[in-house]
Amino acid sequence: MLDQTIPGCMESETGKDAFWRTVNLDCRIIHYHPGLTLNNNPRDRRRRLNRPDSLVPPRDAAATKRLIDAMEKQIEYGETALSGRRFFVTEQGHMGIGPPTLKTGDEVCVLLGGEVPFVLRPVGERGTFKLVGQCYTHGFMDGEAVQGERGNEFAKFVLE
Repeated sequence: MLDQTIPGCMESETGKDAFWRTVNLDCRIIHYHPGLTLNNNPRDRRRRLNRPDSLVPPRDAAATKRLIDAMEKQIEYGETALSGRRFFVTEQGHMGIGPPTLKTGDEVCVLLGGEVPFVLRPVGERGTFKLVGQCYTHGFMDGEAVQGERGNEFAKFVLE
């Protein structure tokens, strides 16, 4: 799967590209990307990875080790959104990072006006949903979810 192109991603992007972009939340990493310091706000869009980025995915075992070490340092700094989060793959093959309480059967959606995708959980048989939390879903960020064919997929959700 990691060497194949995956749905919702750039045509040339492989599962390996998507995996590394997902676990990095599509952001540059301190002590891995040159010039990045703790003074750079993690929510600043300039921290986002370039398309393509020459350092992600890592090109060899040494680069992979450097990236993992840098990610561990960011966790020590408390400068990561991965802490206490859960990795997931949707039925369509999209990778993401979401709330720790994720369950099979939860749904990922972009709520109208929302800046990020959210995880919703069906509640009972009434067609209502519970908001589980926000998530990073590769291929659904920065308006990607409403571009192309997916832009015509609208549904009404009733939140409990």
